Amino acid sequence: SSTACLMSDGSIMCFGSNMEKYTGFIRFGSSIGSNITTPANIFGSNPTIFTDVANVPFTNVFCAKTQNSTIFVWGHSDLPKIPEMQFHASEIAEALSDMPLPYASESKKTM
Repeated sequence: SSTACLMSDGSIMCFGSNMEKYTGFIRFGSSIGSNITTPANIFGSNPTIFTDVANVPFTNVFCAKTQNSTIFVWGHSDLPKIPEMQFHASEIAEALSDMPLPYASESKKTM
């Protein structure tokens, strides 16, 4: 499992299994053995200030909201159905943004 923590300075620190640090950013590793044992700033030296963070239950998928209400979604899930994970991630992002967001299947229809 993985953990994301919102710090008092607005940064997000991540650690846990299936994560690795890559060119200053956190990314989810491609192997079970990759993991960050010491918390690392998700955006490295980028001065992004976050105000909220949440995760999709029973997954390693996280959403965070910045001061200007930009929503970031990242992570990995072993859920058997990708649409189910997209639905849950959309719900979390929608809750953080206080605005309804289109789900992936709906946004494809409007393109």
